[in-house]
Amino acid sequence: MLELRKEQRKNIKSRLLDGIRCLIPAKCWDCQKWLIREENTFQKSLQNAYPFLCQPCLKNLPWTIPEFSCTRCGQQTGEPNRVYCPECLEKKFFFDQFWGGFHYDEQIQRWITQFKYGKQVHMAPMLGRLLALSLDRYALPAEVDGIIPISLHRKRLRERGFNQALLLAYHTFASPPLQPFWLQRVRFTVPQTELTFKLRLQNMENAFQADPRVAGKNLLLLDDVMTTGATLNAATRALKDKGALYVGVVVLARRIRSASL
Repeated sequence: MLELRKEQRKNIKSRLLDGIRCLIPAKCWDCQKWLIREENTFQKSLQNAYPFLCQPCLKNLPWTIPEFSCTRCGQQTGEPNRVYCPECLEKKFFFDQFWGGFHYDEQIQRWITQFKYGKQVHMAPMLGRLLALSLDRYALPAEVDGIIPISLHRKRLRERGFNQALLLAYHTFASPPLQPFWLQRVRFTVPQTELTFKLRLQNMENAFQADPRVAGKNLLLLDDVMTTGATLNAATRALKDKGALYVGVVVLARRIRSASL
């Protein structure tokens, strides 16, 4: 009986807190202005970035331009609708197609750093919403058998406490199903940010192992950031070695260099 009363008090407290939160306007995470719920714009706001960002701040984010992004690696191009660019030809990426939400500028970098290394997991819904909005501008494959977030080694997972790619995927896609166990990181590696491109490739060798269930599947591989692509390349290779037919890559942010022809 005592435990039941405690649970009832807990539920009442939770409902009261939810009611109070509904009365307090949200603040834009960028400019810190109040986001006022206006009846004539509320539904439109919900479809964009409410309750995280105001419309001006949402518009000013460094969105990628699909027409001027290489469809194979996401690098910015100097001419529209490039299927290959000098970078992806030089680096020989194994994934079949690429979709990126934003350029990896100071704003996006700060949010990802706070989320990933600052353990601010409450940022996952906002970042997932932004990635979902960015993907509305692309034509994703019609048939996808699963979303695979880049896995963390169990030692790194214990250190960080969560897999940022898994949280991001959860808040981005309603379907198809997440398949986090179809890819495992079996070798512990040093952080890629500490290495040159050549060493990044060596660092990722045999770092991943795919589940046999990926055979014959069309998959989307998701990560928060792509810089050189070494991590995503190694993961894709592991998936294709187990028989995956198609692997597309989705990232929240892509590090961009000057436009290439």
